[in-house]
Order: sequence, then structure tokens, then C-alpha cells
Amino acid sequence: EESETIPALEDRLGLTFGNQLQIQEGDFDVYEVFSEVRIPLLKDMAFAEFLEVSSAFRFGDYSTVGSTWTYKADAVYSPFQDVTFRGGYSRAIRAPNIGELFGPLDQNFFDVDDPCSETEIVFLENAGTAEGAELAALRRQNCSALGRPNGFESAVDDATIPGVTGGNPDLEEETAVTYTFGAIIEPRWIPGLRMSVDYWNVDIQNGIGVSPAQEILDLCVEAAAGIDNQFCSQVTRDATTFEITNIQQVGLNFSAIEAEGVDFEAVYNFNLNDAFGLVGGDIGADLGDMTFRVIGTHYIEQVEFPFAADPDDPESFRGELGTPKNVVNFNAVHRLDKLTLNYDLRFLGNQLIVDDEDFEANPTAEFPFETGRAFYHDISARYDLLDQVSIYGGIDNVTNNLPSDFLAVSTGTGEFSGIFNNIGRFFYIGAELRF
Repeated sequence: EESETIPALEDRLGLTFGNQLQIQEGDFDVYEVFSEVRIPLLKDMAFAEFLEVSSAFRFGDYSTVGSTWTYKADAVYSPFQDVTFRGGYSRAIRAPNIGELFGPLDQNFFDVDDPCSETEIVFLENAGTAEGAELAALRRQNCSALGRPNGFESAVDDATIPGVTGGNPDLEEETAVTYTFGAIIEPRWIPGLRMSVDYWNVDIQNGIGVSPAQEILDLCVEAAAGIDNQFCSQVTRDATTFEITNIQQVGLNFSAIEAEGVDFEAVYNFNLNDAFGLVGGDIGADLGDMTFRVIGTHYIEQVEFPFAADPDDPESFRGELGTPKNVVNFNAVHRLDKLTLNYDLRFLGNQLIVDDEDFEANPTAEFPFETGRAFYHDISARYDLLDQVSIYGGIDNVTNNLPSDFLAVSTGTGEFSGIFNNIGRFFYIGAELRF
């Protein structure tokens, strides 16, 4: 695999108001071998309508990260016709991509404070806490090892420091361990009904993360093992003045994510005439077919470990903006000859605009600190005029639901708030001609 990105000439020459950019190029090779096996063990027996196990294995040899192993094992067991249990365990990897590995060290600027300044160290000493005193002692020791003059006071505190941001060819692969367990129910006495529920758990380790510039500076001089660490190697100081002259910001393997939840789904297909027949009704005309479908997820836990300073320090984002605890979608379709009617409902649970930890510490924070629940309704219709011609139309967000209170702090289009519909009521109509 190889790629090359060539910025415009004026960007490469630094003739614009943006940072100067370089050509990005890189490549790697990977050879893989894999095998899969599926073994049916039991069938049509007492308390064993069906039992099957399967497994897969993959070995990869990357020119970048070296050898990798992935594997999985699954089982499907149906004690009788109406119920099926399923579960599995797997290990997966993600090798760093070309940009993460070979991205050029492009120009950047960072607004930071120098942790080796006397003012910064004294502030920790005067904090009156054991943690502050410990950090201050580490800073004095490690800053001296870097060559800090006694009483050094940085002239560029709270100032913009030049630096570079780019790839790291020494990155390793990310790993993920996943296990699931669930059941499928298809009752014979209700033809057309299928329900399923699955528990899942995902644990991603050795994740690739990029530390903020201030964190790079702090971690360099707060390491108990001294200055021989991956963060000090990213900081350059003037040999005479000891001032920071450059900060190198690259990806490192330090982050992790743990998540678990429950997925559920139910689908029911039935004929309206048969439904009325069950209750003694006889319409005398074809009413068509109906399909109801509901699918959703309940998140039990969503935890990230994004801090290089403390890889075991969790930050929960379950229920925060962009990650509601509950998400549900409902769909109803009516098919009658050449006409199809469709209704969709999307539900998003309430989300905190502030961090969960901040809300726990101050639950009476000034409104708005929550987005509120959101419901979106869409309707559409399609009619086949001829075998090759169809017309269609619909209305999305029928109730014109906008996050009005939430808009006070966001447009609804950002990295996390983009989960909301920000267009409002939307009409459309069209035709389709098939050749």
C-alpha cells in the first residue's frame, strides 16, 4: 500500500496565512495468511435443534510493525426451533496507516507554559498538597538534568512556541479484544416475528493518540524515571538560554477505550388481510403487507483512557454530547401493489453538554447543560407508474425538530453535536426511470 499527498505550491512555500505544508508520501507491505473452519456438531436432536462452532485465524507480516496475530471463536446453539443462542470471542488489530507513520513534520505553533520556570515550580510547592510537592520536586530534579540554570524564569511563558506535527514511524499496532453473547427468538405461533438481543464488550489497547503540547512538556519533567522518556525527546531547548525552541508533536501508543452495551432488534412481517382474519374480519379487498422494525443500542459503559500522563486514568463519555446512553430507530413500511408508504422514527437519548465528571461535581449547573431527548419523524411514499418508471416524495423531520436550547452553545454541526438534525423540515420529490 502506498499513497502520496501533494499540497499546493503556495502552501509548500509558506506563502499563505496557514502553516507551511510538505509533501506526504509513504508505503508499506503486508503479507497475510488466514484460515477459517466451521464445524456442525449436532442437529435435529432432543434439546439440540442445532449446534455449530466456528473459528478463524490470521497471521500478518507488516514491513512496519512486524508480525501480527488475530483470531476468533464463535458458537451457535439452538436447543429448540424457536430460540437460538450465539456468542463469540475475538482479537483484532489495526496497524497504523501511512499518515500516522510517515506524515511529514509540518509547521505548527503551540501556546504553552514552561514547566521548568521557577514561577511554575514554586506554584506547585505552595499548593499545600502532597501531590504538588512531589511534582515540584520531580520538576526541579529533571529540569536540572536537562541543564536548567538556577532560578530560571522563562521569557516565553504563556506564549506561542514554534513546533512541528506529523507521523511517527515507530508506532505499533492497536489491539482490540471483543466478546459477545446473545439470543434470537422466532416464535412459531407468531409467523413473521423475529427478535434478537446481544450483549457486547470491546476493549481497545495500545491506541494511537496525540498528546497536547503542554502535556508533552509536563510529562517530560514529571517522570519519576528521569528525562530518558519519549516526551523529552520531543522538546528542543536552546543550549545557552535554556528556552524552548521547538516542540515535536507525533502520535504515540498510549490510549485505550473500553465500551460495553446491549443491541436489540425486532422485525415483524405480516399480511393485513391475515391479521384481520385472525380477529374475524373480512375486508373483501387486498390490504397489502406490513413490516415493523425496531433496532437500538443501550450503552452500559463508554470509557476512554486518553492521558499519556496516567494511562490508567479513565474518562467516561457515556451520556455526553455525541454518545447518548440510548439510541433507537423504528421503521414501518406498508406495501400495497405498486404503492409503498414508509415511516421512520429516530430517537436520541438526553446528552450532557458538560463533562460527566463536571456534572457529578455540580449537578445544579446553569441551564442548558443537557441537550434533552430528540425525536425525528420522516415519512415518504413511492409509486411504480410502470415497470421502468417510479415517482417518490417525502418529508424528513416532519415536526421541524431543532435543538433550540442546545443551539445556544453549538450549531449542531460540530464533531460531536453533528449527531443532531440541523436542517429542520425537509421536503423532496422525484422520479426514477430505469433502462
